[in-house]
Amino acid sequence: MTTSLRLSILAACAAGAVVSAADWPAWRGPAGSSSTTESALPVTWSATQNVAWKAPVAGLGVSSPIVSGGRVFVTSQIGTGTRRAGTHPRLVQGADAGAAGERALGASGGRDSTDGKIYFVVEAFDRATGKRVWEYRTEAVGPLPEVHDKHNMASPSPASDGQMVYAWFATGQIVALDMSGKRVWERHLGKEISPFDVVWGHSSSPAIF
Repeated sequence: MTTSLRLSILAACAAGAVVSAADWPAWRGPAGSSSTTESALPVTWSATQNVAWKAPVAGLGVSSPIVSGGRVFVTSQIGTGTRRAGTHPRLVQGADAGAAGERALGASGGRDSTDGKIYFVVEAFDRATGKRVWEYRTEAVGPLPEVHDKHNMASPSPASDGQMVYAWFATGQIVALDMSGKRVWERHLGKEISPFDVVWGHSSSPAIF
């Protein structure tokens, strides 16, 4: 798949005035409730309406971006994984999925790396401008869990406590980075405990306690 995916951030605008938005440091927000106390947020958007900026993402993925301080963080995967056999869930029913704009993201829709390996990517973007601040890559190690067409091994969203960013991937690899993108520690729970074997692939996002 050669089409570039882009990270789009909605502009928090009301009557032309920019609203200072709170952090969104993990999947489903600061309280894990998918809600916010922010008001006057846009409720409609398009490719151009209420979009503050767009930026290309290094790989492919469906994780949710998070916001901490002046940074937006998102994960993705470079390289093709392993597709689980069988009939896969689809968003389009009773029609040609490809013609309707639906495309595979998992094993059959990955973005290949130059060396044939699979990499997990964490990227940081400037919250105000969308400029990429840094990119961190780690190679996928160990057995690759099978996934379905609608996601890959970078489906979990990252999490941040304002001091570090934590990213977790379907192989069981987890990495902690400081806010400048430097690795603080990394572990492989797929090796330490057991490889993951979830029917449609792992996608649970980490939570900070």
